[in-house]
Order: sequence, then structure tokens, then C-alpha cells
Amino acid sequence: MYVRYTTKETQARIECDRLAHHDDGRVMVLSCHGPQQTLRGLSAILTSDTKMRLEWYDEDDCATEIAKDGSGYRTYKHPLCQGLWQFLWVSKDSRLLVAGKEALGQALLGDPFTTPVLPDWVPYFQAALEEDGLLIALSGEGCTSAYLTASSEDLDRLVSDGIRNGALKISDGF
Repeated sequence: MYVRYTTKETQARIECDRLAHHDDGRVMVLSCHGPQQTLRGLSAILTSDTKMRLEWYDEDDCATEIAKDGSGYRTYKHPLCQGLWQFLWVSKDSRLLVAGKEALGQALLGDPFTTPVLPDWVPYFQAALEEDGLLIALSGEGCTSAYLTASSEDLDRLVSDGIRNGALKISDGF
């Protein structure tokens, strides 16, 4: 799998091993390896306002147009050997769950949510959020990231519904 970018001045093909993108094409997670200079070029393009065309090619060499995320990226760099580097770009979008749905419980306990959540409730939340389209698996390869768009009001509603219909229980220990 690889990505190809084209600008007015340059173009490059870069091998990648992980990609997660939203249905609207925004790249949320991208891991590539290759010559440091080529990766620096892609990094500059992902973090600037440069007009470009970005495509992802799967193992069948089918192209999918993708786009940079407006939230910006955290970039991690690691030298593999002389002249060969690994770069990882992770969107700064707070709704991104890099570790996928497995990270849902941790995400629901943090900002911006105010709804109390018990660990036993996470499977219920996962199913309900997916059903409501508020938790989606991102497309791509080699990455199981997910995207959470729920608000505290959505979680409050799910807790109320879950307690009312018996799907959520509060044990005597609390």
C-alpha cells in the first residue's frame, strides 16, 4: 500500500503500512516509511495550506482520493536505518480514537464528557453509539481507529434509556 501526493511543483510515492481515513476522505492516521527527505516533503504538505492531490493506493493498486485533516497532525519520526525513516501522523481531532473502539471506555471518562460511566456499561454504549451513528469505524488498512461524535447530552440520553429498559444496572456497591 502506498500514498501519492502531487503539488504544482512536485510529486512523490511513499510506502505506508497504516492508514485510517474518515468517510469524507480526511486522513486521521497515516504511517509511512521511506527516505527522510520524501517523508519531510509529505509532512510539510500535510501541515501547510499547500494545494495538493493526495491518493491512497491499496494492494490492488486501486486509488482513493484522501485529504488532509483540518485539525492538524501530531508527527512522530523514527530512524529505521541509514537514510530510511518511519513517520506517523495522527490527527489532533479530539474525536479520534486511535486505538479504535477498545479505547471507548477511556474516552467516555475524559473531557468533554460529564456523564458518569461505569466500566460495565461500555459494551452497551458501544452498541448504542454505533446504532445511532455516533461511533464509526474509520476506513483504511492496518489501523482499527474509530471516530466518536457523541456529546454529553447523547450519553445522558443513553444512560436514561438504558436504566429505564434494564440494559444498564447500578450495583449495590455504588
